[in-house]
Amino acid sequence: MQRQLFIYTKLSEEVGELSRAVLGYYDRQRVWEDRDPIGQIGPECADVIFAAMMVARDFDIDIVEEMRKKKEKIEGRFNL
Repeated sequence: MQRQLFIYTKLSEEVGELSRAVLGYYDRQRVWEDRDPIGQIGPECADVIFAAMMVARDFDIDIVEEMRKKKEKIEGRFNL
C-alpha cells in the first residue's frame, strides 16, 4: 500500500511540474531565472510517462498493448 501511495503521489507531482513548465512557456506562471520552461517541457513529459508506466506495472497492465489500442481508437475517431 505504501508503494502505491508513493507511485500515485509521484504521478500527480510530475503532472504538476509539467503544468508549471507549460504555463511558464506561455508566461502564465512565475518562472525562476534559472529555469527555462521550454527546456523543461520534454523532460517533464518523460517523467509523467514514466510515472504512469509505474502505475500500469503495479496493475500488471501491458502498457504497450494499451497504447496500441488507444492509438487505433484515436486514429479511427479522427480518420487519421
